Amino acid sequence: MLQENNLISDIYGCVDAPHQWVSVLNQLKKTLNASSVALQIYRRETNNTYTLKWSVRDAFSLQHAELHDKWVNNSDNPRYDIPLQSPIQIICDDDYFSPHSPRFQRFQHQLSNAGLGKAIMLDMQGESGAYISLIAHHLVGEDRAFSPDVQALLMRLAPHIKQAVSLTEKMNATLHLHSHMTSAMNQLGTGVLLLDSEANISWCNTCAHQLIEQSNDLSLINQKLVFKQSQDLQEFKTHFQQTISSSSRSIRRIAVLGKNSEQSIEVLLSPVDQSPSLCVDLNMVAKHNAIMFLKGKDTKNLQQNEVQTLFGLTPTESLLAIALAEGHSLTDYAERRGVSIGTARIQLKSVFSKMRINRQSELVQRLWSSVSASTSRYF
Repeated sequence: MLQENNLISDIYGCVDAPHQWVSVLNQLKKTLNASSVALQIYRRETNNTYTLKWSVRDAFSLQHAELHDKWVNNSDNPRYDIPLQSPIQIICDDDYFSPHSPRFQRFQHQLSNAGLGKAIMLDMQGESGAYISLIAHHLVGEDRAFSPDVQALLMRLAPHIKQAVSLTEKMNATLHLHSHMTSAMNQLGTGVLLLDSEANISWCNTCAHQLIEQSNDLSLINQKLVFKQSQDLQEFKTHFQQTISSSSRSIRRIAVLGKNSEQSIEVLLSPVDQSPSLCVDLNMVAKHNAIMFLKGKDTKNLQQNEVQTLFGLTPTESLLAIALAEGHSLTDYAERRGVSIGTARIQLKSVFSKMRINRQSELVQRLWSSVSASTSRYF
């Protein structure tokens, strides 16, 4: 029983340490007195094909993976056709296949080529239409069947394996979402930082990193913001404490770091929602207490092809629009492009018409508030 309890504990340990599945399957192989054990998640498609979503194997199966995949782990495997008649079921080949079935005889030949013999399968209904299958094999030539004790053990392990697989999939989905969200945040032209109650930085995007690295007034050491000017430090402390202690979730505190510097940084602090609905255990509430936005002097460039697409401009018109948005005069643009001021005015009139605006200030505002300007910096 102690060995079984340790095995169950190790199964759940695989949720946040997937590499441990090999060790777990090695233990299970020894307990089942089998030669190989594999765990698979697959989906039955509408055209009666099978898509393998995820699989892990014991050390022996990993060493012979190429051979096993060639002869056994493919769509010709008749075991995939075994219907799941209950949420959890155990099947041995002899229970389902007739020894006189030509298809099963071919499959036995394939098993022999892979060095595998009799098998026992633990099949379970997974989530979202997927199936979980744990398969243990004897070596080819071993005629002994898996004992009733083995079957009883697999039935006891089944709910734990199913739960561990479910948690693993959810963990992977969360990690993938985090990766995608990080990628999206890294394309923003605004620095974003997450701070805990002690103002330690637990996460920040690429823009925040670059703004801090380029600043003469702010640095990041051991996940702590370090302020060169005592005035900036005191102002930040005041705003931060007001932010995390406020009962209002809509509070926003604004400051400017390095007011007298050419590289001044605008700061906005806002509390992170700690709603109980987001956490099952209030004692384990997320440690992020504030979100901090940084905005420095814009150094990003507008992308011509994106401006052209967004506003339906010609290549020439998009160049003119960008030049004006970047502070050049119409005369400067005309001289740089080698066209007359009259031609430039005609082009500008066309830009105004297509963008449905009447003033150059509107053009500047539209371009710098566009999605292209907000994200182009880190593409």
